[in-house]
Amino acid sequence: MQKPWRSKFKSFLIGEKKALINNKTGMWSQIGQDYFSHLIHNQKKNGFFIEVGGYHPYLYSNSFFLESELGWDGIIFEIDKSCCELIKKKRNCLTIGSDFLKINQETLKKYIPKRVDFLSIDIDPNLSNLKALKKLIDLPSRFSFITFEHNQGREASKNDEIQEEGLKELSSRNYKRIAKDVLLNSKSTEDWYIDNDAEEFLNMKVINAVKEVSNIEYLELIRMAKAAFS
Repeated sequence: MQKPWRSKFKSFLIGEKKALINNKTGMWSQIGQDYFSHLIHNQKKNGFFIEVGGYHPYLYSNSFFLESELGWDGIIFEIDKSCCELIKKKRNCLTIGSDFLKINQETLKKYIPKRVDFLSIDIDPNLSNLKALKKLIDLPSRFSFITFEHNQGREASKNDEIQEEGLKELSSRNYKRIAKDVLLNSKSTEDWYIDNDAEEFLNMKVINAVKEVSNIEYLELIRMAKAAFS
């Protein structure tokens, strides 16, 4: 584990943003969600993201690369007041400091466009991820790429049920799972989906290269996607 003073010294030398990069991908998300998103969207500029569970403006952010390098706009929902204030200070996108599950559907309709390029859901506890997913896919919006955390490999209750219920809900709405049990250090964390109605917007070479993979380390998944994109 990196000592706090070393982390602070590194930030002082190269800047906070660069100090918090995932050195294995050169971007900021923990398991390559941003890297994969920018590939399947053909390095699209000016896209739109929704990040439910922001935590920090840079550290493990699934959207910061898209916003800062590709000009994407979006919304971060963050329940923690101090985290929310920091994100508002450091990021350009709209940040809503509220319990996402308590926001009514009519309010969400006002903020969320009909087509969202990337949806990231990562909040606690695990069951809240499923509740957030259901709220969002009940909107008249479509989400081209979804990363849905279920933490199936960690010590939490009802992980399998959450994963399977997420699959059921998304499949019934014409979404397709392209990666099951994306791994971080051999621990399952997320399932990844695409909207079948969005295939014309997405890089199908990348999607077909990884389609329906299961129990795969995220770095191998990124390697496969990168090779297909080249």
